[in-house]
Amino acid sequence: MFVRKRIISLKKGEISERYQVVEAYRKGNKVRQNVISLGEYESVKEALKNWEIFLRRMEKDLSVPVDEYMEIRYSRLFNTLVKSRVPLKTALKRRMKLLKKYEGLKSNYLRLKKMSCNKK
Repeated sequence: MFVRKRIISLKKGEISERYQVVEAYRKGNKVRQNVISLGEYESVKEALKNWEIFLRRMEKDLSVPVDEYMEIRYSRLFNTLVKSRVPLKTALKRRMKLLKKYEGLKSNYLRLKKMSCNKK
């Protein structure tokens, strides 16, 4: 297992560095790789720590009942923030999007944790 650095060109000529954890293994005569994107985190420990915090926040957000979803918008008319209920259809879409993101991140978190435990 090793960490690979990727340099990505963004719009407007900007350059960004992204990191990936790569686990190489053999399947028959071929070499295969399991790749997990760390994003901007350089080390596995740093990514695991931050992902764990983020997962806890997402779990807290997912525990809120859908009919209690609120949104905060800026009102130019009153020059203040206005808090209002989100329509149920919109709330369900947001919940599904958050759940999908949560499941993907949790899957990567568990895979990365397992890979780092196997290394030791």
